[in-house]
Amino acid sequence: MLTMPIDPEEMHLATEIFCAPMTLVINFSLFQYLTTFYFKRRNEGLGRLLISTAFLGFAVLVPYAHPNEKVAGHLNDISESSTALTFLIQIVIVGRDVNRKVRIRSLKFISWIGEVLILIGILVIVLNFIEVTLHNVDISMFDGLDNIFEYCSLWFIFVARFYYVVISRGWKEIVKRKKLETMMYLLFVTHEYPFLLLEDLTGTTWEGVQALWNRLTVVFCIILTIQEKLRSITSKQSKLNTNMNSTRGPQEKSIFVSDADGEGPVVSPSKRSKASKGTSIRAPSLKSILPVPPSLRSIKVGSSVLPKLR
Repeated sequence: MLTMPIDPEEMHLATEIFCAPMTLVINFSLFQYLTTFYFKRRNEGLGRLLISTAFLGFAVLVPYAHPNEKVAGHLNDISESSTALTFLIQIVIVGRDVNRKVRIRSLKFISWIGEVLILIGILVIVLNFIEVTLHNVDISMFDGLDNIFEYCSLWFIFVARFYYVVISRGWKEIVKRKKLETMMYLLFVTHEYPFLLLEDLTGTTWEGVQALWNRLTVVFCIILTIQEKLRSITSKQSKLNTNMNSTRGPQEKSIFVSDADGEGPVVSPSKRSKASKGTSIRAPSLKSILPVPPSLRSIKVGSSVLPKLR
């Protein structure tokens, strides 16, 4: 097989100088994002677990420059498992929220699978902590569990994410508007495959670069999720404004100003009708319009006596 030799020391230096610090920053940003959106659900069991796993995802990366590469590798595995757990917990939370309103058997089944994967993920994290802290304990029988959990959880996240879209908006929504998001989630699911090939070609571990690429794909997915939420909020607000305007109807304005009420130019129809009933409008008298000759000033309107003619 064609190989491209790369100095392992240079790769390790690049990991310590660039990849590991950037991975730590991204995981800390993920913790801030999830804490902001789910802090109001901190009293719920899944809410506390979500915030705790997000915190663990960046906290274990703080000693990224540990001289023991095996310890650093286990800490990175804990961080990756915690990142996958945050997606799984969110899927279960959404499934439970929907099932409280509408009973859908498939969503209940998805939530159940997600809960099983969450338990396996917690077990994987505990086993990695044991390997880091208790070197005398032999847990070699669980060596392949972390890889099984990673592959199963990532593909489950992909299927569950877009199944929610299908049952709510249909397949056309994915084809028309979710192409970029589908591609980003595929990159997130398959983030490890290119580096396995590079490791075979170069004979050097790419674990640090792979960890950074994994977090970058998570960032891409989160950015698209935030954009979708903003579009949804804007659309709901515009629909609400349109409904309010259509329900309110055109406002009536009066051309008359009521000095007694002092309410301004807008008068309700009920008040206007009351005012018209209680007030009589006098027409101008004929005397004020037409001048009366002096010879007729003695005539009294409505009187039966008229001046005699000479």
